[in-house]
Amino acid sequence: VCDSLTICTGVTTQLSVDFLSPEPAQTTTATSAAPTLSNYTTISATSGNTASITTEITATLADTGYHDVVFSGTDNGSPALTSDLHIVVHVVASPQLSPGTLAVCDDAGPADMLPLLGGTAPPGGAWTDPNGVAHNGFFDPITDPDGNYTYIVSSGGICEAIGIATLSSAPHAFAGHDTA
Repeated sequence: VCDSLTICTGVTTQLSVDFLSPEPAQTTTATSAAPTLSNYTTISATSGNTASITTEITATLADTGYHDVVFSGTDNGSPALTSDLHIVVHVVASPQLSPGTLAVCDDAGPADMLPLLGGTAPPGGAWTDPNGVAHNGFFDPITDPDGNYTYIVSSGGICEAIGIATLSSAPHAFAGHDTA
């Protein structure tokens, strides 16, 4: 069996595999390895007549390229048998937008967040606020929460471009009343 998967850097991907024991009374144990992927972890692994394993990858720019991920199911028969599944993971670099930060007075008007992302962010993407709720891309310090706003836009390739704008508001200055 030859399977392949293309993933993007910075995007978390989960892989799940089930193994069936060859005999009804046998127990199979599932394992996995991806020695060339830097952020590859096993989330859960359950042994039994049906063994299950779930792994997670959040590839970095250093992981760009091809990697062999191996899932193995080994039963407790005599002799023990092992079945391997190889998955070729192709890691593609996601276009990254430069992060930006802006602090505004709490009584200021809405601020366009797109220019904060390096000045060359392509338009037409989607914004979410710090709570993951869709946002219009203009930070209003009167109604919007402070925090990280995420912008995702198609870059014409496999991976989307992602940018983070950190917005905060500060109390406006009060110079006092005119006494003249």
